[in-house]
Amino acid sequence: MLKDKKDYAGAQQAFQDVIQLNLWHFDDATRELEVAKAGLAATDVHKQEQDRFDEGVKLFQAKDYEKARKEFRAMLDLSIPGSALKSPAENYLTKIRQMGSDQKTYEAAMQYVKDEQWVEARDQLQELINKKGAQSNDAKKQLPTVEKALQTVNSVEDAIRTGAFQKAKTEIDGAQQWSKTHDKLQKEMHAAEQQHFDSIRSDAQAAEGKNDTAAIQHAQDEVHGFEGRAEDNALLSAAHVLEGQLTEAYTKALEKNGDKAAFDAAVQHFEQAKQKKDVEALAHGVMQEFQKIASGNGIYRENAALYVKTTIPTAIQSATQNSGKVPLPPISCGPGRPVAQVPSAGGTVNCAQLDANASLQWVGVPMVDFPDNANQPGRLPYSLTVIVTVESNGNVKVDKAGNENPDKDFFKKVKDGSKHWRATVPKSEGKSVTVRFPLTITFQR
Repeated sequence: MLKDKKDYAGAQQAFQDVIQLNLWHFDDATRELEVAKAGLAATDVHKQEQDRFDEGVKLFQAKDYEKARKEFRAMLDLSIPGSALKSPAENYLTKIRQMGSDQKTYEAAMQYVKDEQWVEARDQLQELINKKGAQSNDAKKQLPTVEKALQTVNSVEDAIRTGAFQKAKTEIDGAQQWSKTHDKLQKEMHAAEQQHFDSIRSDAQAAEGKNDTAAIQHAQDEVHGFEGRAEDNALLSAAHVLEGQLTEAYTKALEKNGDKAAFDAAVQHFEQAKQKKDVEALAHGVMQEFQKIASGNGIYRENAALYVKTTIPTAIQSATQNSGKVPLPPISCGPGRPVAQVPSAGGTVNCAQLDANASLQWVGVPMVDFPDNANQPGRLPYSLTVIVTVESNGNVKVDKAGNENPDKDFFKKVKDGSKHWRATVPKSEGKSVTVRFPLTITFQR
C-alpha cells in the first residue's frame, strides 16, 4: 500500500498493527509508519489546496470578489512546493485587483456624473472603455449622456462668447434636466450679457462726452445690434433708454459741430459702408445720420433727404442684388414723417402719435426672399404694399393693405419673412404702444 501511494491511511494502520505485535519487524514497521504518516499529510494538503482553489473560482464566477480573493490567498498560503495551481490562483488575484480598481474608477465617474462634472466623468468612463474590463459595458451605457451634456455646455459657451444670447437661452432651456449645469450656464450667460451691455454703455458715454457724431453713431449701431441679440428684458429696457440718450446726444453734437461737418461725416460713412457692402451700417447707422440731417432746418436737409430716399436704398439694393433677397426700406413712421395714415385697430396708434425722440427703426437688416418664379418674364419689378403692425415689444406682423389683391407668391414671401423681423419699441408719451403703418416693398433685380 505504501509503495503504490494510493492508501496511506491503510498503510499507516497496517504498520501500527505490526508494531503492536512487537515482533521482529517492530523497527521496520516503526520506520515505515512515519513515511505513511507523511504521505497521508501531503495528500490532505493537496486536497485542501484543490478545494480552496475550486471555491475561489466558484466565488469569482458569482462576482463575490472579496470572498474569492480570500480563498485564493488562503490556498497560496499553504505554500505547496511545485503546485500547479499557484499560477492560476495568482492570475485570479490579479484580475480581482484590476476589477477592484475599475470599480473604484466607475464609482468615481458616477459621482462626477451626479455632481455634473462632465469633463471628469467623460475621462473616467473613457478610461474604463479603453481597458475593456468588467465595467466597460456599464461605462459605454453612461458615456452618451455625458457627451450630450458636454455638447450642450460647449454650444452654450460658444453662443455666449459670440454674444448670441438668445441662442444661448434656448440651449440652456433645453438643459433643465441637469440642474447644476443649467444654473451655472444661466449665471454665465447673465454675467456675460451684463458685461457686454456695460461695455456698450461705457463706449456710448465716452462718445457723448466727446460730442463725436461718428462715435455716437457707432454706439447707436452697437445698441441696435445688442437689442437684436439680447434676451434679458431688463437689459433690453436699459438699451432702449440708452438709445434715446444717444439720439439726443447725436442731435446736440450735430448742433455743436454744424450742418456741414455732420453732412460731410455722413457722406464719408456712406462711402465707407458702400465700399464694404455693409448693409447693416447702410440701413441703420448711415441712414440715421442722413435722416437726422433731413429732418432738421440746416442747409443740407434736401441733400440728406435725397440720400434717404434714393442714394442709400440704391446702395443697399446693389449690395444685396446677388443674394436673392430684398432689404426692407427704412421705416418712415413718426411725427412729421411722410407716411399715409391707416385706421387704428385693436388699440393701435398711428404714426403721428409716436414720440419724436424715440424714432421707430428696424433692428438689424430685415430681408425678404424673392419667390422662386420671380425671374419669369414680366414679373419684375413688382411693388407690394402691406400694412405693418409693430407691437409694444417690437415684434412685427403684416397684413394685406385694404382691398388690394397682391400677387400671392410675393405676399407669401413677405409674410414668411416678417416672422423674423423686429423693430425698436414704438412709444407714445413715453409708454410702449402698438402702431400700424403701410410699407411698400419693391422687388427688382
